[in-house]
Amino acid sequence: VISVLLLFAATGKLIPGHPLNPEMKDAFPPWAALWGLGSAGGTCMRLVVGLLEVCTFGMLHCMWFKGDTFVVLSAVGPALAAFVASGAVVTHLLCGDTLDKAGFAAMVCFIMSDQFVLRYLSVDEWSPQAMEQLKIIAASCVSIGVIFLILWVVRGKAAYAAYQRVPSS
Repeated sequence: VISVLLLFAATGKLIPGHPLNPEMKDAFPPWAALWGLGSAGGTCMRLVVGLLEVCTFGMLHCMWFKGDTFVVLSAVGPALAAFVASGAVVTHLLCGDTLDKAGFAAMVCFIMSDQFVLRYLSVDEWSPQAMEQLKIIAASCVSIGVIFLILWVVRGKAAYAAYQRVPSS
């Protein structure tokens, strides 16, 4: 069920005729400004997040295949979804969005974190290659999180405040 919700949200960010697309187009410019990317970065941010969610959808289903790469991807999929959802929770809260939007993102974050832990525990023995891949991916996620935090501290607060002062056309 959660993979269907992820795919619905992802396609809402990517496909112009989708019922969620107008809301997503309006939501991302202030979010991009919040993270110091400028309001023009909203479209790029929306497309990147949508593509990440589509990739996550695919990775969630890798658990049905055999081999180290598929095992790693089946764990990375939920971890990536939790990472994106945690960013969405923070963004919703910092932008003053309604709690139902932040709550939905928090629910996705919790479920995907749970999926990651369950998939990690379900593998009898992780190969050294698979563990190395997981370490690299985890370090990459932490690095990206730190970069966004720095962007927010250095540029995001002021850019978002300026964005809020500009009247919308």
